Amino acid sequence: MNTTSIGLITLAIVCLVFITAVGICLGGEVEELLPMIKMAESSGDPSKINERTHAYGLHQITQPALTDYNNAHNTSYTLNDLLSGELNTKVALWYLGWIDRQLTKASYPNDSLRIVVAYIWGIGKLKRNGYRVPDWFMTHRNKVYRTFFCEEIASRKRLP
Repeated sequence: MNTTSIGLITLAIVCLVFITAVGICLGGEVEELLPMIKMAESSGDPSKINERTHAYGLHQITQPALTDYNNAHNTSYTLNDLLSGELNTKVALWYLGWIDRQLTKASYPNDSLRIVVAYIWGIGKLKRNGYRVPDWFMTHRNKVYRTFFCEEIASRKRLP
């Protein structure tokens, strides 16, 4: 594959993420967050394991999220089971919905930005931060997330 092909593929991915982010900013469902999270977390690699964070698969699910899923569904999946793209996506979708419900219960806006921040940072940290999105998140090291955050923030008057 030559550099032109790689450049075109990269451009296509960035465009897909941008289109997804615009749809989300206009009130999309949590399901619409999945393609962006998948690309940001694993670049679409279902076998990715992050040794530092112990996150597994397409959406980089961690043990606490998997434990919550198992408890809610009376299942006993392991982290290695998350290397199945289908199961990983199922757990990620459930987790995003759970975050959405937790934000609603807390009477805080469950907008797409807070949902993504809670997914990445953890809802406990977001809660301890008064459900405010930290300013440093706007400079997230991952280009896919950074594009999403910039688009989301550009649609608002100020950071909540």
